[in-house]
Amino acid sequence: MMTEAGQMVRSLKTVSPSRTQSDAKSRKKARESPGLDVETMKGEIVRWLTGLSSNMVGAVEKMVREAKKDSAEESKGDESDESKGDESRAEESKAAETAPKGMTTRAKARDTQATMSESENENGGISVVVVDKEQSHIDYGSVKKLKQVGKLRAAHIVARAKSERQRRLAATQQSPFDGNSTAKVIIPNQPKQGQGYNPFANPDRQKNSALLNWKVKGSSSHWFYILLTPTKWLIDTHMDASINPLRLRCTKHPEWFRSNRICMLDAVFTQMWTAKYSEFLVSPANPDGSGKLLPPGALDYYTGEEPAYSRSNKTWALEIDDIYAPLLVKNGHWVACWISIPRRRIVIWDSDLAYATDAEIAKAVKPIAHMLPYMLHMLSTGAERELYTVDFTHERESEVPQNKQSGDCGVYCLKYIECHALGISFPPHELCDKKIKTTRSQMASEIFDETRINGTEKRDYKHLGLYD
Repeated sequence: MMTEAGQMVRSLKTVSPSRTQSDAKSRKKARESPGLDVETMKGEIVRWLTGLSSNMVGAVEKMVREAKKDSAEESKGDESDESKGDESRAEESKAAETAPKGMTTRAKARDTQATMSESENENGGISVVVVDKEQSHIDYGSVKKLKQVGKLRAAHIVARAKSERQRRLAATQQSPFDGNSTAKVIIPNQPKQGQGYNPFANPDRQKNSALLNWKVKGSSSHWFYILLTPTKWLIDTHMDASINPLRLRCTKHPEWFRSNRICMLDAVFTQMWTAKYSEFLVSPANPDGSGKLLPPGALDYYTGEEPAYSRSNKTWALEIDDIYAPLLVKNGHWVACWISIPRRRIVIWDSDLAYATDAEIAKAVKPIAHMLPYMLHMLSTGAERELYTVDFTHERESEVPQNKQSGDCGVYCLKYIECHALGISFPPHELCDKKIKTTRSQMASEIFDETRINGTEKRDYKHLGLYD
């Protein structure tokens, strides 16, 4: 509209000359054209203006028609949305009428949402399924197996990677000679392995006084009271706290021990394997060939990630030959286990041979003797798999110092492990009931000085899942 008006103004300017032009020139032009007088010019201008007005009116009418058309389409869309809303409300009311009695409004909404999601899924949308906990039919055994598949594959990868490395013999397996068959030269200055300290040394006075001064102020006096008092039975936290300093020393000073291919486990390992053995027996093997369901945390122990305190990060059978662990027999007696992987044999050191029969000892050792070679067989590669096809054998040694007064079996068990790991025989004049008080005092002071464990720590079983 403004453009046409501007054209009209410009045209008028063209038709009507400015005042600077002389009127004489206009009259002269009119005289030269006798058929074109003033009236004729007025008529032409009127017709031009009339045509311009009609064009402007047509443009305005066109704009009005387009505006009406747009408004009609919008109203039509609103009516369709309202109809869709009415249909959805009708579906919801219908679902509410057909829902079983006692169902809450929220449950009805979830069912409606699930129905709508299923219809969306048919059209290529995202499907949302609402599961009712009370009506769930989840196979928790399968869930456990699926959880273990990832760890099993990771442990298998670690085993393969480490088995491809060049295996080095331990110091005790190396020959002291070097050279060819005609000349043997003794290697000088070979470092001594084992017997790094005296496990029966008198307690350090400063360490002992620091413990006693803290014990008066601390909140774990009862825990240390049990550890310090003869004939007091040690619980699993005492056993684990006593093995922690040994594991720490083995990490910092491996030359103190008879080999650097040893590891010391906590009481949780044997207790967990004993508790889960029946479940392992009835568990079927996975169809993908990953084996049966192992106890929780088994693969973490295999790769050296457990126990968490001063972890070794060494893989069994590839970097570890000997495993030490305390074992609870008949829920009231501690014995020491030495598991030799190369020999495929378990040695039991028992401080009270009369407490359990050979059959009861065999029953207590059976979970480890059966599941350990099974796990090594599943995770080994090549010809090494054939080494672990049968159960490990076991024996209980009889020529070991005995605890004649009941209640000190835990202390004897721990000292069996420490002495054998250091490469020291069990001295009957040191490991005896007469010196058990001194031995307990030494253990308590070293635990407090080296690890600062005081019995109040919460045990975090991170390898236990939701369904364990």
